Amino acid sequence: MISNLLEKTLRIYKDEQKAFLWMAGLLFVIRAAGILLENYAEAAFLKRYGVQYLPNIFLINSILLFFVLTYIGLLIDKYERASLLIKLFIILGISIVFLRLLIIFNLAIVYPVLYLISFQLKNVLDIVFWIMASSLFNTRQAKRVFPGIISGGILGIIIGSLLTSPLARVITMDNILFISGFSLFLGCFISLRVKKILAPIMQTHTTTIRKKTEDVSSIKKLGEILPLIKSSPLLRVFIILVMTPAILLPIFNYQWGVITNRAFDTEGGLIAFYGYFKGIYNILTFFILFFIGRLFSRFGIVKLLFIHPANYLLVFLALVFRFDLITAIYGRVSTNIFRATTNRPALNMLMQLFSPDIRGRVLAFLKGTALRAGGLLGSGILLVFKDVLLPEQFSYIAIVFSIILICACFSLKKRYSKILFKNLIETQIDLQKLEEIDYKRLIDEKTTKRLIEALNDPNDNVSILSAKILNRAGVNEDLTKIFLDAMPGKTPRVKRELLTLIASIGSNQYITGLLDMYKKEGAEVQPFIIRTIGKLDSKRNLEFLFKLTNSENLTVKKEAITAVYLSKDKTRCENCHQIVREMLTSKDDRQVKTAIDILRETKDRSFIPFLIENLDNELIELRISAIKAMGELKYREATDKLFHLLEDKNSQVRKTTVQALGKIWSEDESRGSSQ
Repeated sequence: MISNLLEKTLRIYKDEQKAFLWMAGLLFVIRAAGILLENYAEAAFLKRYGVQYLPNIFLINSILLFFVLTYIGLLIDKYERASLLIKLFIILGISIVFLRLLIIFNLAIVYPVLYLISFQLKNVLDIVFWIMASSLFNTRQAKRVFPGIISGGILGIIIGSLLTSPLARVITMDNILFISGFSLFLGCFISLRVKKILAPIMQTHTTTIRKKTEDVSSIKKLGEILPLIKSSPLLRVFIILVMTPAILLPIFNYQWGVITNRAFDTEGGLIAFYGYFKGIYNILTFFILFFIGRLFSRFGIVKLLFIHPANYLLVFLALVFRFDLITAIYGRVSTNIFRATTNRPALNMLMQLFSPDIRGRVLAFLKGTALRAGGLLGSGILLVFKDVLLPEQFSYIAIVFSIILICACFSLKKRYSKILFKNLIETQIDLQKLEEIDYKRLIDEKTTKRLIEALNDPNDNVSILSAKILNRAGVNEDLTKIFLDAMPGKTPRVKRELLTLIASIGSNQYITGLLDMYKKEGAEVQPFIIRTIGKLDSKRNLEFLFKLTNSENLTVKKEAITAVYLSKDKTRCENCHQIVREMLTSKDDRQVKTAIDILRETKDRSFIPFLIENLDNELIELRISAIKAMGELKYREATDKLFHLLEDKNSQVRKTTVQALGKIWSEDESRGSSQ
């Protein structure tokens, strides 16, 4: 029952479910243990060590994170992922339990150490966990499986948060550390099971992941990115977009700590507040994530990018006038939600504006050096001015940085269309990578106009790429008319591509224009016009199409017969059936090959015996066509015959046979494409 539920609701197939459940359970434990430790560490630090030391701990934390992540990067290359995770669970679990025992001796240093561990635990375990997850699931599987695993982690945070206060009352606050530590030991046990049960799967990807890790670690050097910063205005804007929120975060965290510390007199009240607040906040975030896709579709990336900076400005302005718990709660909830639901996804999508050859280096620099530099700068500002400014007065500094952030967004908005067009068109991105880019969210109105103008570019590649992007973006324009208007004067190659796109759009409004176009075009384009008419409205144009079934041009003939089949008109389909029969028995090999191609296109099983006979044809071209037809028809009874062809002397025959067998034995096409 659970298996069927996972397959129907989450599209997680049976052979993936074991790995999915173990990994979701493991992330649940990591997040639950982490949030219990975090709630305790924050409350204990504020009440037992002192809120005035928060700037110091923020700065130490930022510096420590740099060295810890660098060291973890080296360990990832050295150890197998599951083994490294097991070691980290043991080390962190023992450390937390040991620090709990030290509390007995009233050592004040325990609390800043716990605060640091709570922050590092979340980052370090997350990095190793997701690298391990990447070794279990390929890219296509990850798109389906990872959201479910992430949900397991969110559930762990919610349950851990909501249990914080009850646990503090039942077992006393300090003993929450035992629960957190033992949860990490549970994570160690789960990791051992994952390593044992899923070792064969993980082994498959180990070499690939390791190579990627080495590449990432080597390109994080600042020297390699400096020439790009000088030459790319877009990268300079991105640095501001990434660094500035990292500067603002420690400032707000400091103010949050001060306000919550003042609002609750006892550590019990403070830890209860943290627990319930984070639990409810994460429930809210979880549900908002379901609707965020609609916001991107409606408003576009650049407009949504303004929300996070504008909200930061609003929060700090509010803190100037009302430095209290209500304002702080709004600030915490809104900044975290907007960061997770608008800012982070928008920046990730905008990363596609960088050409593929530099995108890896840029991403590594922004998420590594720029992000950490922002955190260090924010922590440094707190440390330098903490004895000069009151906590609420730090809002003035934050307001300045918020305005800088908003200005960066305006700068990006102003240049967005030009930058996007340049990166999509002038850099001539690989057409095969179109599927990887979410154009519906990237393309705005100005860029749409530029792309429509680019259809008339004398460069064929620019025209074709512009058309494909417009089609993928689903812009609110009459693309069929736009593509038809762009055809005069174009090369046959461009016309063929545009006709293919018109067929995919599915609008039969301009059939008359296509019929007129057929009379004017030559043999290179006419078959594509026939195919387009057949796909758009074969029934209403049946007589036109049927007349062409006797064409001497075999390509025209093939497309016309295929189009007639699409009409499903009984009489005309029977006529075409007879034409195909005559072609199959022809002594002209070109006629035979065309007939086999028609059977492949129409998936007509009436002539299976003839196709089987041609699997042994002496002509390689006919043999390959028959093999392809068997694959499209998914004729399993021909499997033995096809297996025999795997030993054929011709490499192309062997390759085509492998592809045909793959199609025949795929359980269903949707799953086959996602594996």
